[in-house]
Amino acid sequence: MSKKPSMIWFSDKGNLLSSCKKWEISINHGKSEVAQDFNDQLIYLRMIDFSQGAARVYFKSVSSGREYSMFLDDFNKAILANEFNHNLLNGTFRFVKRGVAQSIKLVLQDDAP
Repeated sequence: MSKKPSMIWFSDKGNLLSSCKKWEISINHGKSEVAQDFNDQLIYLRMIDFSQGAARVYFKSVSSGREYSMFLDDFNKAILANEFNHNLLNGTFRFVKRGVAQSIKLVLQDDAP
C-alpha cells in the first residue's frame, strides 16, 4: 500500500501557516499543497517566542516572496552546520510536522535519504 502524501497548508497569500488547525486554515483562507522538498535562498525576517517554548524563526524566499517558519531547534542545527551566513540560508528545504504544527528545515547531510 502506498503512503498518502503529506499535505502542507498555506495562507491565501502563499505563506506557510504555523499549524494545520481548522480555525487557522479557515481565517487564513488556507490552501493545501503536497509537501515536496524545494531549493531556495531564504532571508531572515524575525524570531518569535510563542508560549510553551515554541519559538520559531521566520524567513522570506528570495525567489518567490513566500514566508516560512522554522522551529528553533532546526535553525540551531543550520547554524551549527555553518549554513546561516549574512542573514541567509541557502539549500534544500523540507516541510516538517510536529503534531498540528508545521514548519520547514534545511536538509543537512544527516537528513539525506
